[in-house]
Amino acid sequence: MAVTAIKNGALDFIEKPFDDQVLLNHVSRALKLSEQWQAESQREIRILGYYATLSKREKQVMQLVVDGMANKAIAETLDISPKTVEVHRARVMSKMNAQSLPQLVNQAQVMQQQTGS
Repeated sequence: MAVTAIKNGALDFIEKPFDDQVLLNHVSRALKLSEQWQAESQREIRILGYYATLSKREKQVMQLVVDGMANKAIAETLDISPKTVEVHRARVMSKMNAQSLPQLVNQAQVMQQQTGS
């Protein structure tokens, strides 16, 4: 029964007889986990919303930036000028509300997990 409960999404299994405090502790833990999951879900929704505002070219530039390519290499790959890459890159950072490249990379990972790509 315990295995079935866990497989069906239970966080824990309490056997009878149980102490009231044990039950309260488990409920408290479950509520904290639920808050964390909700916060993470909201963060993922925000990131996907930011991404939806990007143009097709900005999405291409973002992917290449996240892949670690330099502006000059991105320009050659997309057959555009390095200055244009800089402009797109700045717009990506702004629209994605990313303060740094590591933050942008983290956001890209979240999107990949959500979209499966």
